[in-house]
Amino acid sequence: MLIAYCALFGITFAVPSQPGPRSNAEARALIQSSYKNARKNPERAISDLELFLDRYPKHSDRDDAEERLGDLFFKQGQQNDAERHYNAILLGKTTPSTENRLKIKVARTQIAAANYTSAKATLLPLLKGPRKRDALILLAFVSASMNLPIEGKAYLDAAEIIPGETTSDLLRARVLVNTKRCALSERFQTVGLCLEQSAPEMPLGQSVLPDWCQRSKSIYASALSQVQNFDAADKKYELDLFNKKLSLFKCPQ
Repeated sequence: MLIAYCALFGITFAVPSQPGPRSNAEARALIQSSYKNARKNPERAISDLELFLDRYPKHSDRDDAEERLGDLFFKQGQQNDAERHYNAILLGKTTPSTENRLKIKVARTQIAAANYTSAKATLLPLLKGPRKRDALILLAFVSASMNLPIEGKAYLDAAEIIPGETTSDLLRARVLVNTKRCALSERFQTVGLCLEQSAPEMPLGQSVLPDWCQRSKSIYASALSQVQNFDAADKKYELDLFNKKLSLFKCPQ
């Protein structure tokens, strides 16, 4: 009724987009709910954060919500959505440290999506900044994924001399670079020895052990298939022997 009356007589007034305490309470409730559900019910957490962003586009916690949405989508394997939310922050005003952190996260989404060319383009500029070690580690993984293990080893060696924690990214890069380098050998015996020496260190390497086991079996079998003077029985014997060696590293048979 009031709106119709004002329209009739040409009266205008401003309506606040976020009407005070009530909207602030709802915003806090959505944020708190997203934290509560992040682990056990990530779909609900995503829904809460999306609703928060939709209703409060100018809220001071908007960037935090965008980044947390990116993290949740990344864990759900929805890399395009994760990258979209990280980039939404990068398109605005950010501090240099926030920009560097988010670009590392963007690169991880690109790697997970096997978009290695884009990941490399994202990471190379970071070699001049404070996240150089993280960028080198991810570049090592990217290069090995692009079947450039020698280049990957150069990035990995450069990262290893910079003090820092042994992260999951570093373990994954070590496994991929070292196993891909083993595949360059021309003799299957050398390949087998190289693969054994590339085994991840325990217990830190427990998370990457399944990947190393699977990749090692595949590389050794490929090397063995190239041996000309072995018949099927010889190749089976050598493969069984190698698998027994892998079992010493707790690889599943």
